[in-house]
Amino acid sequence: MVARETQFYLSRRQNLNETVSNLQQSLKLVQQELRMTEPLAACYSTVAN
Repeated sequence: MVARETQFYLSRRQNLNETVSNLQQSLKLVQQELRMTEPLAACYSTVAN
């Protein structure tokens, strides 16, 4: 039973690590997109006024 619980814990831990990694990658991509978009928004704001 201990071995099964340990295996279950390790599996959940691996899934958690993968989820965190995917979230970090998503955050990185969104931050990159924001860095590219901010200058365009600032330029549009200047032209619109």
